Amino acid sequence: MTVTIATDIIFSVIVPVYNSRGTIEACIDSIRTQHFQDFELIIVDDGSTDNCTDQFAGSTDLIVLTKDNQGPGSARNCGARIARGDYLFFIDSDDLAPRWALSCFAEALARGDRPAIICGNFVEFFDVAPTLEYCPPDIVEYQDYLEAAAAGLYAAGGMVAVRRDIFIEAGGFDEAMKVAEDHDLMLRLGEQPGFMHIVAPPTYAKRDHPGSISKSLLLAFYGCKALLAQWQSGRYGISARARTITRGMVGIHLRAAILALGRNHMPRRSMELYLRSFALNARIGRLRFLLGAPVIIGLGLISARGQR
Repeated sequence: MTVTIATDIIFSVIVPVYNSRGTIEACIDSIRTQHFQDFELIIVDDGSTDNCTDQFAGSTDLIVLTKDNQGPGSARNCGARIARGDYLFFIDSDDLAPRWALSCFAEALARGDRPAIICGNFVEFFDVAPTLEYCPPDIVEYQDYLEAAAAGLYAAGGMVAVRRDIFIEAGGFDEAMKVAEDHDLMLRLGEQPGFMHIVAPPTYAKRDHPGSISKSLLLAFYGCKALLAQWQSGRYGISARARTITRGMVGIHLRAAILALGRNHMPRRSMELYLRSFALNARIGRLRFLLGAPVIIGLGLISARGQR
């Protein structure tokens, strides 16, 4: 499978790394063995203490940057600042890219008109890497990400390649956010013209493990507060269309976090999010949620007190 596009470097693959000794080698191997080779590879060590990137010292096929620990958004931005590719593809150091991933992204580029965002799809795995099968890319084109989101598609993390000039103009990832920073970026880019979705084959294998930063309910709480504040400030668009679609998307994140916090003995934080987002959920018409959530939060409060 060969796709040719006339430009210097198509993709900059950026891998933020933090204490990933057990997974980083497999991640980098999955990138090095891509069928499509018109890319540069940038590893950003975000203050690791396990020397996990030492094995790449002296490698000529990649760049290793080191910085103080400031979180994944900061590490990705650091890589983006030196990137030369037309598109930025971010993959976490515990995840994998099937060998055809970049070829599928390149095929989407060949079919589109310099889309702002190309979105793949992912499968989750635990300890053993999944056996995946290739098929000719099934690609759907949308006006922008918001049109795709209105149809039920959510894009984030290693699913997407973002055009570098648009990423830079948007200010990159919000470095204050440690969770949901990828969702925030996608919402801020929601109305940028051109969104290509690779329905199949899978282009990303996401490792699910307890130590993942995305599993932290406390960070989820702060991430959802930030998403709500961004929406309220109009950063996700001011048109009626943008406000309506992004309201629904932010609402989904908030409702999931409120219920998870309430059920896991964090009732006060759950109630804070509930009250902050009451007007948003009421506007969406989520009356069943608004009536039921206080019951779940109350039960969580009783349970939390019983464990003292």
